[in-house]
Amino acid sequence: MYFAPWGNLGFYYNASGISFSNQTIHIGKYRASAAELERLTRQPVRIERIR
Repeated sequence: MYFAPWGNLGFYYNASGISFSNQTIHIGKYRASAAELERLTRQPVRIERIR
C-alpha cells in the first residue's frame, strides 16, 4: 500500500482490526508465508513493477 500523507510504501500481512483509511492506496498484492516475511525484518527490500 501507499500511504499518501507521508509517501511511505507498506505491506499488510495481518490487517485484522485495521480500519479503512482513504489516505491508504492499494497498489498491489504479494504472496509470502510468515517465514518468508520474517526474513525481511531489518533487511533491504527491493520492489519491482511486474507487467
